[in-house]
Order: sequence, then C-alpha cells, then structure tokens
Amino acid sequence: ETTLAELDADAYSRGMGGSSYLSGMKQREYDAAASDIAAMETNYNATLAQYLYNASNELADIQRQFEELRRQQEYEMQRLRAQQQHELELARRREEHERALQREREQHELALQRMRAGQSGSGGYGSAQSGAGSAGSGVSHTPGEYRANYNAYTVYLQCVSEEERYSIFHSGSAYWQSIRDDMLSNLTPADYARLRSLFDPGSHGGSGHGGSANGNFGTRPNPMIPERMLD
Repeated sequence: ETTLAELDADAYSRGMGGSSYLSGMKQREYDAAASDIAAMETNYNATLAQYLYNASNELADIQRQFEELRRQQEYEMQRLRAQQQHELELARRREEHERALQREREQHELALQRMRAGQSGSGGYGSAQSGAGSAGSGVSHTPGEYRANYNAYTVYLQCVSEEERYSIFHSGSAYWQSIRDDMLSNLTPADYARLRSLFDPGSHGGSGHGGSANGNFGTRPNPMIPERMLD
C-alpha cells in the first residue's frame, strides 16, 4: 500500500494521474506482491510439512520404543510364570517321589511284618529237609513252616527291583541291614547263599529272576506279600 501511494503521488506530481503508465506500474507492483506472497506461502507450507514429518518420525520412534518395552515386559512376565511353573512342577515331583518312597518303605515293612507274623518264633532255623533244626535260639520249626518262610523271602525278592535286591544284600543303611539280618537269622547259611545266588545282582550266579532254589518252591505269590508288590 505504501508503494502504490508513492506511485500515485509521483504520477500526479508529473501530471500523469490516471495514465496507462501509472496503471502499468501498479500492475507490476501487484504482480510482485503476489509473487512474494506465493513464495512465502510455499516456504511456510514446506516448513510446516517438515515439522509434521519430523513430528511423525518422533512419534513413530516413541511408539516403537514403547512397543519394545511392552514386549520385553511381556517376555519377562512369561519367563517368570514359566519359571514359577517349573519350580512348582519340581516341587510336586519331589513330593510325589517322597510319597512313593514312603509307600515303598511302608510296604516293605508290612511285608516283613507279615513274614514275621507267619513265623512261630524269631530264632534261627535248621535245614528245610531236617524240619526241626535250630540256628542259635533253639526254637524248632516244622519243615512246612520253614518252607513257608523260605517261600516268603523268595517271593519278596521277586517283587522288588534289581536295585533294591542289591541294597538288600550289600547296603550298609539301617533299613536294608535290618532286612538282611532278618534273613540271616531266619534261614540256614545254605539257603541264604542259595537266595543270593538267585537274586543278588552283585553275585556272578545271580539272575535277578524268581525261581525255585531246590525245585520245591514255585513262583506262586505268597499271601504275606501285598498285591501291589506283585504287579
């Protein structure tokens, strides 16, 4: 507006007011102003677009970082839950193992108690063929009683695992030692050696399978052994 006013003042002072010269000068001024305005708007739009582009990139980067944090947190939570489940599973298996060992010990004790209950005394036994021998206590037993006791030990050794058979004949723990002492006190040395040759995994002659030591005893389960041990 200042430039147009100056053009008008200059033209009228020269007596050329309203001439084509003045109109042409004003039109050139209008064109120059329009060009400047267009350039300014272009620069403004370009700058605004650059700002929007930068802001979009920053927002995308923030979203990406947030997503990575979320995934990392989700992974850590899953790992923690998996670890907790693993620990619970290990604890459950340990408990089951302990219960199984406890049941096994109880069944062994029950089997021994039933074997002892079927005996008429706690002293040693003579030969099964003689029927009335004494192995230290002087208590006599009939051949049938001794044969029943021998059969009970045979079936018991058939029911336990190979590892338990080895423990019966070789372990120094109080539990297995008590079973071994019971066998030693209630059988003749020959019959105890015969059982070792049949069932002791550490013996060269041990087969680990139940069988008759002298052909007189079959493999029919003895009623003094729990049915679960015969499965």
